[in-house]
Amino acid sequence: MATKDTEKFLKDLIKFVGENVRSNLNNFYTVVTMTDESLGQGFKEGYQFVQKARPERDFPEISDEKFTEFGSAAIDAVIKHVEKPRTWPTKMDGTIPGKQVVYGARRDLKGVYSIAKNKGVQLLNKYLKESGKDTLRNLKQERDSGIGAAGGKVAPRTTEIGIFKSGLHRTHKGVTTVGAAQLTAGMNFLDKTKDFAGFTSSQEFADIMKIYPDIEARFTTTGTKKKGGMVELKEDQQVEIYLGPKSENFAGSEATDWKNLKPQLMNAIREYLDKIPLEERSGSKSIRENAEEVLEYTALKKILEIDGAELVKGKLKVSTRKKQKVSQKRTNKTAQPGASTKKAAPFVAKRGKRKGTQSPSRLMALINAKLPQTVAANMGAPALENRTGRFASSPRVVDVTSTPQGFPSIGYTYQKNPYSVFEKTSGTRFADANRDPRDLIELSIREIAQQLTIGRFYTRRV
Repeated sequence: MATKDTEKFLKDLIKFVGENVRSNLNNFYTVVTMTDESLGQGFKEGYQFVQKARPERDFPEISDEKFTEFGSAAIDAVIKHVEKPRTWPTKMDGTIPGKQVVYGARRDLKGVYSIAKNKGVQLLNKYLKESGKDTLRNLKQERDSGIGAAGGKVAPRTTEIGIFKSGLHRTHKGVTTVGAAQLTAGMNFLDKTKDFAGFTSSQEFADIMKIYPDIEARFTTTGTKKKGGMVELKEDQQVEIYLGPKSENFAGSEATDWKNLKPQLMNAIREYLDKIPLEERSGSKSIRENAEEVLEYTALKKILEIDGAELVKGKLKVSTRKKQKVSQKRTNKTAQPGASTKKAAPFVAKRGKRKGTQSPSRLMALINAKLPQTVAANMGAPALENRTGRFASSPRVVDVTSTPQGFPSIGYTYQKNPYSVFEKTSGTRFADANRDPRDLIELSIREIAQQLTIGRFYTRRV
């Protein structure tokens, strides 16, 4: 009975943070950005996929410039669509014919992506035909060629056209990723689980939200463990999507991807368990004596991959070690089993520890979490203006060192091509003291540092 109920607990957790969370993101107000370069690179990668999948076909090499031309034409096709009367998407500021389109819609519309992809197919086939080569084959042509005769049916995604289209991917940006929504749902699930009702008010949870504060501000989760979680956006929020090459949409490419968030959540839960041991609690039954508590504890051990729990032939096998006495009066945390005694080394001056210091890795994470939106908020004439969002999203802290006096020295970088020409020391005709990107970035870093109560520090562009 215990094993059966434990598996149900795991199944409920997966359902709560899984399909519902992912699909719900498609139903919110969405802002989509496409550029000629991003679409061109996606078309190039899709063409390379076709060349690899069909080595027997004589496909010519095509220049990057030509693919960018395809991307430019696809941008214009999308602009034409969103400008039609009674069309759901609405063109927004930042749209430049042939270069970039930015549009908003009441939900994520797959049909607009199809317009861009189909335009790429049309232009590529036209180019191949004019070059005296065979065009990409569609579903009917693939079937007629006999490719599916030996291996069964031919699916649209496995045709040459389908493979080419797979080079373009939609990517959730910023704090509107699926991973960010999953974290919110996971927190809500734990909050509804016995013995974890206090987790969302714990220091471990607070530490995660210090690094990713916008997740908490952006999402909320409703629903019960039985019915499943429904992720919702808070007031005046929107999902941000970028259509570009598949290579840029790898797991972990965004700070708020589940691949990056999951380990932090797991570590936070481990630390929470170390402080509030669930196996032995004075004033209550032992978990091993209480069937209901056994379900949740062993399930959590499986989730966190703690020693003593493993799946054997599809069932959960729990270690049967003898119960050990654990005193709740013990105050020496370093003596508790499994507790880590390692701490990140703070900046230390020669004359002692400075007020407001952080470990280098933590300081980098804290600043990078807020830097894009802070830079965007500080942009405006006579400084650089936020037209496409490309510059605002590019600054990032890459290292934090310590000066001989013990002060933090924060090294940052940004997309230097083309924005470095505005540096007042660049020596170009565009050099402008008012538009120097370094001043804008350093101002933003100092604003964030002030919020983090960081004392004296230095900045440098690397």
